[in-house]
Amino acid sequence: NNFSFVLPQNLGSNGKFIYFDVTKNHLTGLIPPDLCKSKRLKTFIVTDNFFHGPIPKGIGACKSLLKIRVANNFLDGPVPQGIFQLPNVQIMELGNNRFNGQLPSEVFGDSLGILTLSNNLFTGRIPASMKNLRSLQTLLLDSNQFFGEISEEIFDLPVLTNFNISGNNLTGDIPTTVTRCNSLTAVDFSRNMFTGEVPKGIKNLKVLSILNISHNNMSGLIPDEIRFMTSLTTLDLSYNNFTGTLPTGGQFLVFNDRSFSGNPNLCFPHQSSCISLLYPSRKSHTKIKAIIT
Repeated sequence: NNFSFVLPQNLGSNGKFIYFDVTKNHLTGLIPPDLCKSKRLKTFIVTDNFFHGPIPKGIGACKSLLKIRVANNFLDGPVPQGIFQLPNVQIMELGNNRFNGQLPSEVFGDSLGILTLSNNLFTGRIPASMKNLRSLQTLLLDSNQFFGEISEEIFDLPVLTNFNISGNNLTGDIPTTVTRCNSLTAVDFSRNMFTGEVPKGIKNLKVLSILNISHNNMSGLIPDEIRFMTSLTTLDLSYNNFTGTLPTGGQFLVFNDRSFSGNPNLCFPHQSSCISLLYPSRKSHTKIKAIIT
């Protein structure tokens, strides 16, 4: 609809609300604080409005909730910590707001399948307790201010398919445990400060279709085993420090040079620059040239 202005702050105070959905309006002001006074509220959806201020504390204690969707507003402040420990929530979408602060060290919820925190101001470390979200299929933490290393255990999630932590301040190596998460279809590590090499065994991700590690500080050789990843249709390893010769054949026939650009010491096959990269000294270069002649 096109409802505008503010909602009455006593909404829900009669203790009867079960469903609350005001998606795609022009509502502003604060979210009413007593929406879960009934203790029976199942859906809390305020997506695509102009709400500001925090999520009411009562939402963080509303154990009956199945869906929390507040994306695309101007909400700010810390999120109630209890919201990440609700037992029945299946969908939690908090993206495109101004939330800040750290995530709680303890995160759990047997039913949570989608967790979206994209485009906020969250900081701190990504909790290792994310491994407790055994039903999680989509985890989007991109475009925040998370820092530190990723816990190896996060990739023990048995049904995780979509994982995005791009645009943060994350460091260290990409955990090798990612190669065990064989349900993954899309992974985005881009725009961080990761170092080290692409984990060995990456070909074990049999259904992976998107892999983005661009704009990091990764090094070493580009794994030849990627040629066997027949499901991989999008690969971006650009703007890192990869070296050696780019493998050819197999699935590498699908990718163009943009997938590997910005790696100054990477040798592209059939390019004259390869000789100077592989044989940097002038003497070696002359010798190779003589042999070719």
